[in-house]
Amino acid sequence: MSSTYSTTYSYTVTDIGKVFDNVRADFHMAAQSTRLWTDNFVDAVVDDLKRYALYSYIDIVAIYLLDSSGVAVRAATYRVSENAGGWTSDRPGNMLWPKGIGVSLRVTISLSAKWYGLSQQQQNDFMKGLKLPWPSTSKQDLSFPNLTSATDRRYASNGFGVQKSVFR
Repeated sequence: MSSTYSTTYSYTVTDIGKVFDNVRADFHMAAQSTRLWTDNFVDAVVDDLKRYALYSYIDIVAIYLLDSSGVAVRAATYRVSENAGGWTSDRPGNMLWPKGIGVSLRVTISLSAKWYGLSQQQQNDFMKGLKLPWPSTSKQDLSFPNLTSATDRRYASNGFGVQKSVFR
C-alpha cells in the first residue's frame, strides 16, 4: 500500500492585505515611539509594500533605526513567504524603539528575482503606481551584523506570510 500527500497553498489580495496590516501596526509602533514618521507616511509605505507583494516582487522588508552617525541601533526584517499555509499568525508588537537626537528611521526592500526579470520599462510602469519614490540602492546591510537577531513572530493568512526577526 502506498499513499501520496500533496499540499497547495493559495492566497488572495485580501490575504496579502491582512499580513501587511500587521506589518503596518508594527511600523506605526516604531514611528510613534521614535516620533520620526507620521501615520500618513507609514500608511503610504505599507500600501506600496502591499503592491510589491501582490506581484511577488519583494523578498525582504527591513525597518531600522539609525543613530546620529548612521549606525543601526534597532531593526526588524520581514521575510516574505508564499508557502505559509501551516503558519499561525501572531499579534503585532515588540516595536517600541527609543527616540533620540539625530536618529532616523528607514525602510529598505530587497526585491525578488521576478522583479529583476522585468524590463526597465515594466519596472518604470510599476513604480508609477506607487505612493512614494523608492531609491534603487541602499548601502545598509540587511543582516545588521553589529546587532543580535532573534526570530520574533510570524504574520500569515492562508499561504502568504512574513517572518519577522528583530535586531538589537
